[in-house]
Amino acid sequence: MSIGRRRLWGRVGSEARAVIGAGAASMLAGWIAVCAGGSALAQTDSNAAATEVKPPRANFGRIPLGSAEPHAPRPGRRPEASPELKEERQTLSEAFADALSVGSAGVGFSMPDLDRLELEGAEADAFEYFWEDESVEMTGNVRFRLQDIHFSADTLVLKEDWAEIHALGNVVVQQGESTVWADEIIYTPAPLTELEQPLIDASPSGEDRERLRLGTVEGKRMHLADPTRELQAEEFAHDGTTRAGAFRAVKGHTGGYYFTAGEILFSGPGTGKGHDVTISTCDHDPPHYCIHFTDVEVERGEIVRGSNAQLQFGRLKTPLYWPRWSYRMGAPGAISVDFDSGRRAAIGYYVNVAQRFGVAPGVDLGVRLFPTTKEGVGLGLEGNYDFMDKPASRLFRSAGTWHTMYTTEDRGFTEWYHRYEPHEDTVALMQVEHWYDRDFVKDFYYDRYRDRTEPRTFANLTYTRPGYLVTGTVRKRTDNFVSETEYAPEITYHLLERPIAERLYFTFDTVNGYNEREPSGTHALRLINVARLSWDGELSDALNFVPFVEAEAAAYSEKRESEDPGYRFSSTFGTTFQTRFHKTYPGRFGFAAFKHVVVPSITYSYRPETSSLDVEETPRFDALDNMYGRSRVESKIANIVFGKDAKTGEVWQVARMTLYQGNDFWNELRKAEDYEIELDLRPRPWWGLQVAGERHSIAKDYDLDEPFFVERTLLQAYERILGRPFDQEKAYEFNARYGDYDRLLAYLYYDDPSEKRGFNGRVGFAYTKTQDRTFNREVLYGVGYKLGERWGVAMEHRYDFERDELYRQSYELRRDLHCWEAAIRFTDRPSGWDINLQFTIKALPGIKLKF
Repeated sequence: MSIGRRRLWGRVGSEARAVIGAGAASMLAGWIAVCAGGSALAQTDSNAAATEVKPPRANFGRIPLGSAEPHAPRPGRRPEASPELKEERQTLSEAFADALSVGSAGVGFSMPDLDRLELEGAEADAFEYFWEDESVEMTGNVRFRLQDIHFSADTLVLKEDWAEIHALGNVVVQQGESTVWADEIIYTPAPLTELEQPLIDASPSGEDRERLRLGTVEGKRMHLADPTRELQAEEFAHDGTTRAGAFRAVKGHTGGYYFTAGEILFSGPGTGKGHDVTISTCDHDPPHYCIHFTDVEVERGEIVRGSNAQLQFGRLKTPLYWPRWSYRMGAPGAISVDFDSGRRAAIGYYVNVAQRFGVAPGVDLGVRLFPTTKEGVGLGLEGNYDFMDKPASRLFRSAGTWHTMYTTEDRGFTEWYHRYEPHEDTVALMQVEHWYDRDFVKDFYYDRYRDRTEPRTFANLTYTRPGYLVTGTVRKRTDNFVSETEYAPEITYHLLERPIAERLYFTFDTVNGYNEREPSGTHALRLINVARLSWDGELSDALNFVPFVEAEAAAYSEKRESEDPGYRFSSTFGTTFQTRFHKTYPGRFGFAAFKHVVVPSITYSYRPETSSLDVEETPRFDALDNMYGRSRVESKIANIVFGKDAKTGEVWQVARMTLYQGNDFWNELRKAEDYEIELDLRPRPWWGLQVAGERHSIAKDYDLDEPFFVERTLLQAYERILGRPFDQEKAYEFNARYGDYDRLLAYLYYDDPSEKRGFNGRVGFAYTKTQDRTFNREVLYGVGYKLGERWGVAMEHRYDFERDELYRQSYELRRDLHCWEAAIRFTDRPSGWDINLQFTIKALPGIKLKF
C-alpha cells in the first residue's frame, strides 16, 4: 500500500528541535571540518636560506661616514597581513598556499565538539515531514546555535539515514570572526557500514561522528571570510575520505595579497594544483599589476612549481617571463624580478635585467643581460642552491650562491660562496671572487659594492669543540691588483682558556703553514706557537688582578733576505688590574630608572729584546711576525648607562663612553703612543650621537717600510709626475702599514619611526690622516621628510674640506602610487652624475623595478 506524502505544518516544537539538533548539527560538523583545516594546505615557518660567505672589509684609506643614507620616508602605509599576523608578514609562496586553502590552523573556523552536539535557540517558520523518503524539510528563517557556531538558511532538508543534508538560500555559518555565505550547500556523510540508525537522534553515535568527518560537501557561490583571508568560489566540492576537492572561479585575498584562479584541484592535505592563477598586492579590480601563472603545483602547503609565470600590468603582459618557476621548500618565498635601468657615470646609460627560474628542487638559475652605452654589453649566469634539509641529495647540508658577468669590453667578474656543514660542529666555507679589474663591480654595481675593497678567494674548514678550535685555510690571490698573504695551506689550533689548578689558567695557540706575501714575493714555511699562563687573583672583593706570562716560539724556513732558516724565541710578562662599580639612580626625562656601570682596568706588559732573529731578517706576512721588545702600559675605562623606559619598560644603553690609552716606555724599534675615545648617546632608540676618535703616533727609530723601498720610491715619483695618486690602496699599503694615523668620526642621527611625522636625518664629520696623506676631512648632512600621505623627499651632501669641493650630493623624491611606490634619485660624485628612476611594488618581497 502506498502511504503517499503527509504534510505537518506548525511551529517548531520539541520534536523539530531534536530533528534539527541531529541533522543540522551533523551537516555543520561536516562542513566545519572542511573549514577548520581538513582540506587546508598547511603553512610552514622554516627559513633555511643559502648562506653567503662575505669577505672581511679591509681597513683602507677613507673612513666611511655613517651607515645607511637618509631616505625619503615611504608615504602611506604598506598593507599588513592582519592584526594577528603583523609581526610576521607572509611570503609570496605562503600567500599562494593560503589562496588554495579554505582555512588554516589557529585562524578561522574550528571543529566543534562532536561529543556534545547541544542545540540552542532553534527557530523556523515551518517544517514538513515526508513519509515517502523519510526526510524533513525546514523552511523560512531557519536558524540555531551549536556551541559557538551560528547557522541560518532559507531552507534545510535532512534525508533519511543521514543520506544527505541540503541547505538552500542565504546559507550563513558563523563562528567568531569567521563567516561562510553560500547559495547552496549539500553535505553527504560517508555510507553506513552497520544497521541503519534512527533519523531522530539528538546525539550521533561514535560511528556517525566518524561518518561526519569523512563525508563530502558541495556548494555554489560560496563566500568565506575570516580575520586573515577572504575567498569566493562559484562552485566547490570536498571529499572528507580522500581529502580531495575542487574550487572553480576563485577570487579572494589573504593578508596583503589578492588572488584569482580559474580552477583549483587538491588531492590531499597540502597537495594540489591551480590553473590560471594570478597574485597581486593591489586591491583594485582589475589590479594595477599581477603575476600570472598558467599552472601551479603545491606540496606540503607551499607552492613548489609554476609554469608560464609572467608579470602583468593591468591587462598588459610584460616581457618578464619565466617558462618554469620553482620555490625552495622552507626558504623565503619571493619571485626574483630584477630590472634596473638608468645612467651611471662610469658606464653610461644601461639596462640591467635578470630572470630566475627553478631547474630542480632547491636550485634556482638566472640569466642576466646588462647592455651599456660606454662599456659594451654584459651577459651573466647566476643562481643559488640550498640542500641543507634534503638528506636524499648528495649535496646534503650545503648551500650557496654564485654570480658571473662578462662584457664585450673584456670586463667582468665571478663570485661563488659555498657553505657546507658535514656535522653540527664542523663548517666548511668556500669562496671565489675574481674581478677582471679593480673597478668593475663599483662601475656596474655601485650601490651594492661601493664600500668593498678587494676580492678574496679562500677555502676554510673549522672544527669546534667546547675546549678547542681547529681551522684549516687555503687562500689564493686571483687578482693581480690585490696585496695579501696567500696560504697554501695554513693550519691553526687554539686551546681555549682552561683551569689547570685553582685560579690558574692555560691557553695555547699554534699557527702553521706556507705563506707567500704579494706583491713583494716574500715566502716561507712558518710555524708559530704561543702559550700563556694567567692567574686570577683578588686583592679584595672589588679588585681583581691577573698576572700572566706568555712564551712564543717561531720558525721560518727562509729568512727575508736569504734562504737560511730562522728561529725566534720571545716571552712577555705582565699583569692586569680591573674593578667594577655600579649604582642605580631614580628615573627622569621619561625613564623609570638608570643604572651606571664603570669598569676601569690597567695593564702593564714587558717583552725583552729578541736576539734570536733580527727584525729586518723576519719575513712579514701579518701581525704575528711583529715580535720585538717593548715595555708598555695600557689603561681603559668604560662608563655605561642603562635606562628603562617608564611607559614601555624597554631597557637600552642610553650612554657609553670608553677611554683607552697605551704608551711605550721603551721599544726596540719605535716607541708608540695610542689614544682612543668612543662616545655613544642614545636618549631614545631612534636618535642619538656617536663620536669615535683615535690617534696613533710613533718615534721613527727604524724604518719598517724598508722592504718596499723600491716600490714606494717609484710610486711616489709617478704621483709627483701626474700630480695625483696612482693607486690609493697600494699607496696606503706601501707607505702607511706602520705609520702614524689620526681618525675622528662624529655622527648625529635621527630616524623617527612614527608613520605620521616621517622624518629622518643625520649630520656627521669624518677625518682620516695617515702619515702625511689626508684621506678625508669632510662633513656630511642629509635629511628625509614625508610630505603628507603621498610624497616624500630626501637629500644628502658630502663636502670635503681637504679638496675644497662638494664631492658627493644626492637628491630623492618619492611618490605613493597606491600599490606602487615611485622614486627618482640624482647622485653627483667625482666620476659624474647617476640618475635612477625606481618603481617598487609594495608588500611583494623581491619585486623591484628601477629605471
